[in-house]
Amino acid sequence: GEILEFETGRKLAMTWHPGNNADNTTRVDVAFQALSDNRTRVTLTHSGWEVWGDAAADKRENYDTGWDFVFGTRYAAAAH
Repeated sequence: GEILEFETGRKLAMTWHPGNNADNTTRVDVAFQALSDNRTRVTLTHSGWEVWGDAAADKRENYDTGWDFVFGTRYAAAAH
């Protein structure tokens, strides 16, 4: 994909099309919020599914568990 926005320590926005045609890109926004107890809240918003037409709902459903795996397993392990 392509980086659309970047603010160090605050947010990242990018196009997303892993293994797919670059004409069918979705958008991923990741926001980082420092919490008072020395933790960080990470909020991911994945939008733009309409580019997939009739397949949009199925594509979106696959990412529901995919992002949980990336952030719940991979990111959390790397952050410790």
